[in-house]
Amino acid sequence: MKKTIILSVLLLVCMLGVNAQDGDKEITEDKWQWLATASVNPDGAKKAIDNNPATRWETRVSQASGQFFILDMGAVNNVSKIILDVTASKNDSPKGYEVYMSNDGNNWGTALATGAGTQNETVITFSKKTAGRYIKVIQTGATGNYWSIHEFKVFGQAAKK
Repeated sequence: MKKTIILSVLLLVCMLGVNAQDGDKEITEDKWQWLATASVNPDGAKKAIDNNPATRWETRVSQASGQFFILDMGAVNNVSKIILDVTASKNDSPKGYEVYMSNDGNNWGTALATGAGTQNETVITFSKKTAGRYIKVIQTGATGNYWSIHEFKVFGQAAKK
């Protein structure tokens, strides 16, 4: 009987596509209230969180070290990974990046992840789930291409209400 219950639960988890280990999924709760800004083209930053992959935020200038994009989720969420989707502009992923989180938008601590962007989607997974309201991605590389984000996706567990 016990084996049947365990197998049933595992089958259900697989059918639902839920990560059995931590239950993380894309955080979309209250996303319409999220705010975004950037060091360059800050007015266009909202296009990275508009749920429309045909629109994008872009730097409108070549990628340069120090450019940044900040997402304010409006509440503290437990985040395990982010995805920077540039599928429609596959060569506009960040040349290099550092990712930080903050509860107040001022104190960022140490980088949670570093690396280089990839074509289509840059998947940035944190070594552990991190609580924060703000996510900051800093460009650490330089190249002649724009830096674009068509959709900024956040995964983890939404704040409890």
